[in-house]
Amino acid sequence: TEETLVTDITISPTTITISVGDSEIVNAYVCPTDATNQAVWWSSDDTNIVTIKTLTGRKMAQAVGSTMIRAHACDNSGVSANCLVTVEPPIMVDRVDVCPESLTLTVGDTAELFAEAFPENAKDRSICWISDDSSIADVDCATGCVTAKSDGTTYIYAYAQDGSGVHGYCEVTVNVVDEEDNNNTNIAVDSILIFLYVKTKNTWQKHLKQ
Repeated sequence: TEETLVTDITISPTTITISVGDSEIVNAYVCPTDATNQAVWWSSDDTNIVTIKTLTGRKMAQAVGSTMIRAHACDNSGVSANCLVTVEPPIMVDRVDVCPESLTLTVGDTAELFAEAFPENAKDRSICWISDDSSIADVDCATGCVTAKSDGTTYIYAYAQDGSGVHGYCEVTVNVVDEEDNNNTNIAVDSILIFLYVKTKNTWQKHLKQ
């Protein structure tokens, strides 16, 4: 039988804008639909900017710039089509908000901090927590859970993980429980309990006499 050659290839879309590190699949459609060999192979004019898998059409943005990627018919028609790919820098975090901004704890206490990275369309908004002095207050890198260790003041930082270096922080003050205050509190509580006991007993005895 006579071979039906490809007469046209359409790439959709014909222009693409992506960020460094992004990976996408490009689709190509051949005409006529009854072509004997409808397969295509892919190439990039500048693999320093965009690399592309020859058979699947999956492209990977490598560096800022623009280049053409091309779909070639696998038959002997010589038909090809191209798509302009523009690679932009990734959107970086420019602000990290931490809540609360300050915290006072007693040794042994725990508390959870919260952080959010902006803008919302930043490529990587993940956060890592770091304590400036873990001997005073330690923090879980992933959860932001703070544990008060010893008397003093330190800072807990929330760092954006996109390489921007942007961070927010919370000032943490840790106090030691004063034993004298504890004893005074215990004495005061005991006094109140004794007073209530005596008052209740006297009232009870008064009712008995009646």
